[in-house]
Amino acid sequence: MHKINLLVFIVAVLIFSGFGCQQVNQPSVQSGVQINSPTTLPTTQPAVQTNPSEKNIPPVTQAKTYIVQISNFTFNQNVLNIKVGDTVRWENKDSVPHALAADKFSSNPLSKGDTFSYTFNETGEFDYHCSIHPSMTAKIVVK
Repeated sequence: MHKINLLVFIVAVLIFSGFGCQQVNQPSVQSGVQINSPTTLPTTQPAVQTNPSEKNIPPVTQAKTYIVQISNFTFNQNVLNIKVGDTVRWENKDSVPHALAADKFSSNPLSKGDTFSYTFNETGEFDYHCSIHPSMTAKIVVK
């Protein structure tokens, strides 16, 4: 009698525990792609709250590269406004060499067709000039 009761008990546990049944709301993987079955949340679960300050987070922007051409003994951008993380690339289009000089950066003499790049990683105003031709001046403003 005890063996029959034990057998009935084991069968009942297996039936109620869902032994051998496929669970419906579990994600399954098919051909390397995860497929989620739709689920509904119980009505007693509170709705997800969003932090109001998250709405004011600025979008992530990609750093840009700006080109300043050196031509006719001038920089084609007298004042260039950029953002932190942006890069400026100077290109010498003149047939004579030019060299950039500033407190934060400097270049070797650039022959015609040569370039020099600098990435600005802090805010401020950066005056620069040609060390070969000091009358050539310009400014980078980083915000």
